[in-house]
This record gives sequence, C-alpha cells and structure tokens, in this order.
Amino acid sequence: MTQSTQSFKPTWNPELYAKARPDYPRSVIDGILSTINATKLNYVDLAAGTGIFTKLLIDACTNDSGNKFKLQTATAIEPSETMLKQLNGSLFDQKTGIIPQWKEQGRLDKDLQTFTGSGLFDTIDLTNIAPNLQGNVDLITIAQAWHWCEDWNGALAQIANVLKPGGVLAIVWNLEDREAAHWVAAVREAYEVYEGNSRQYRHGTWKQMYDTEAIKQYEILPEIHLTRGIPTTVEGVCSRIASKSYISMESAENQKKVLDQIHQIFAEKNDDQLQRKWIDQSAGVFEYPYATDVLLFRKK
Repeated sequence: MTQSTQSFKPTWNPELYAKARPDYPRSVIDGILSTINATKLNYVDLAAGTGIFTKLLIDACTNDSGNKFKLQTATAIEPSETMLKQLNGSLFDQKTGIIPQWKEQGRLDKDLQTFTGSGLFDTIDLTNIAPNLQGNVDLITIAQAWHWCEDWNGALAQIANVLKPGGVLAIVWNLEDREAAHWVAAVREAYEVYEGNSRQYRHGTWKQMYDTEAIKQYEILPEIHLTRGIPTTVEGVCSRIASKSYISMESAENQKKVLDQIHQIFAEKNDDQLQRKWIDQSAGVFEYPYATDVLLFRKK
C-alpha cells in the first residue's frame, strides 16, 4: 500500500487538514451504531487521520449522548506520524486532549482506555498495541481513506481478524456534491485535473472488494446515503481544496493557480449562475453541498 503512505508524506499539513475537512452528520454516526449488537464497545478507527471521525464516534457514545453504547476502548490507527501526532494532541493527550476532559466532566467513564498505533489496511494488527483487542473489536470505521487500499482481499481478511464475530466494518466517504450546485462542479473541474494517478472514491476502484474471497467473511448490510449543506465561505472552499492530498503535493505555483481559479469562479458569476445558497450573505457564509456514503459489513 505504498500509495497510501505517499499520500501522507511529511510535507502534509495536519493542522490544515483538521481545520478544512468537513465533519460527518450525527445521523450517519447513529446509523452505524444502530448496526452494533453489543452495548459495551471496543472501537477502532483505521486510517484515522487527524481524528475527525474518531472524535465524532466517541462523542456519540458519551453518557449524555442519548445512545445506549458505552465505550470500553477507543483505538486510532494511522500510518502518518504527523497525522497521528495531531490526533493525539487534540483527542487523547492528558494535557491537551478532549477525551481526558470529557472523562473529568463525566461525559465518558474514567475507565475508558485509549490507544494509538501505526498501521495500514492490510497490516492492521492490535497484538502489539492492545493484545486483548485482537479478534475482540465491535466496530471498525474507515473514513475518507478506503479508496487508497491496493490489496482489497488482504485488507478485508486482516480486518476480519481484528473484528469479533458479529462485529461491524463501516466505510465512510464525504464527497462534494457537484449535482447540487453549478459552483461545486466548476470548482471540482478546476482541481480534479491535478489528480493524476491519485486514487479517488469517485473512481470506484474500491468496488473490486466485492470480487474478493475475503468478502465472504462478511454479511453485506444496507448502505447509508445522505446529502446536506455545510456552512462555508470562499476561503473555506479554498482551504478544503488545499487540504487534498494531491493538491498539497503540487508546486507552490500550481497550488496558487488552482486557488486563483476558485476565486475567479466566484468573482465572475452571479448567485443564480453559481446556484449558491446563502446562509448569511453579510458574513459571506453559504452552503457547501456534500454527499455522505457509508458501506456496512458484519463479520460472520
């Protein structure tokens, strides 16, 4: 899975990633949790990045969340050292992390154990991180990353080794919805020319997973699909594009070029042409249309 690690090379800006990337709807989180048969959960976020999804899932299992679930363990696995450092600092660190704060506030039980480790889809192994969790995990999530996998069969087999029987694998993507607004289509056309051979969700190569031998270890559950509008600004759109892996690896000249194109799109067209929906026009805030897709699998 060399392509995965290359996409998170040291020049990556984890602070920009954490700030610019959208979150995920609570209804999606609740939909994933509704597939879990247990109430006490061992949870793993694989390819966790800076912990955007990790935090949301943990938040949905707090004592004041309204959900029945109690987290026993929460583990973040991420191949990028810079991403994992950002995640640790914002989530798990005793001094700066939100999770210790939630424990002190009573939102989470103080005996919740958290772990981090380095790993890839087809090499995930908890024996060196938390030995008791190997083969005893209730939920594994992979958000915004599964399209980077290069060995679908190996990854599905290795993930099955980590899950307990009845455990759930949830694969999640956010995608800018070009069908919802002309400006989204125009912006995507401006930056997608830089994709090169970079794997993307929309290319659909991940569908090869359904042809593998390892998929037979899973029951395929109903998918979740949702559309929504996220508040943004023109600069927010630019930050979102700059956070894309293949844009971050372009030269400074090309990065400036694509961001200038985005500014030009908004400057040269009116709201009707853009199909822009304002939230607060005086503050420059409008809707960024997104689609969220979730694939769900239960280990047999």
